[in-house]
Amino acid sequence: SAQSQPSSSGEDVIHFGISDVLLVALAAASLALISWRHWWSLKDAPRQPELFQPAIALTLVLMIFVLGRVAVTIVADRAGITLPTADHPHEFTLEERARLTLGVYIAQSLVVVVYAWRCMNIRVTPPDRRAGVFAAIVAGAVSLLLAWPIVSAVGGAGGLIVSLLRGEQVSRIAHSTLGQLAEGSIDTWHIILGAMVVFVAPVIEEVMYRGLLQQTIIRVGVRRWPAIVITSVFFALMHIDAAQPHAVVALFVLSLGLGLICERTGRLLAPIVMHMLFNSANLALGLTT
Repeated sequence: SAQSQPSSSGEDVIHFGISDVLLVALAAASLALISWRHWWSLKDAPRQPELFQPAIALTLVLMIFVLGRVAVTIVADRAGITLPTADHPHEFTLEERARLTLGVYIAQSLVVVVYAWRCMNIRVTPPDRRAGVFAAIVAGAVSLLLAWPIVSAVGGAGGLIVSLLRGEQVSRIAHSTLGQLAEGSIDTWHIILGAMVVFVAPVIEEVMYRGLLQQTIIRVGVRRWPAIVITSVFFALMHIDAAQPHAVVALFVLSLGLGLICERTGRLLAPIVMHMLFNSANLALGLTT
């Protein structure tokens, strides 16, 4: 990514290195390949079965938010964790963040269980043109390989703009949770929080955004690409408190890829795999830099 070094006047000078040029080239190559192969097209994408009526699906989305807030209150009260307010901001320790996140995910998993139960009991009208399980896993992995340089280039460009406006270098670790995981020695709470970031968060978020919200928007008559864009706006905005501005823009681009592969395969498994690999890669980079 773009880096800064002190100049003779003491100000930060932002410059591009070979890695930045390579990243832009890879992003351009990915975009060219996607365009050439028409992988952006949803013209012949399989139709997914309707798991829930729109009103029920939106209720489940709302339940995810409500369960999360209730869990935070209960865990904070039981563990003696001070919650931040406008008048009294508070920075969570890694253990506090892990405890709160664990409680939130346990509560929100109730909706995931309902979603999984419905998936196992839904009857699919033949012919079923959706990708198979293995094909969906492969599609998720390949999609990340294509999306990674694009998302990274967008995040890097956004970080450069932010650093120019602020007059200071922005952190390469642009998410608060990843920042805490990258600090200090690894202990039990590091492992628990890291596991939740890699394995649990992608499942809950994909059920919420791609499985419920995106499909609901499509069911009410919105075309697929506009539905993907709308869902991605919500996805990015929901990370605005935890991520820096340039990272929020990058997450919007990532969400476009998640929504696209979900529609092209007809399987929620594909974006879940893609999301897990994305979080894994970011965590690995955070721990090694």
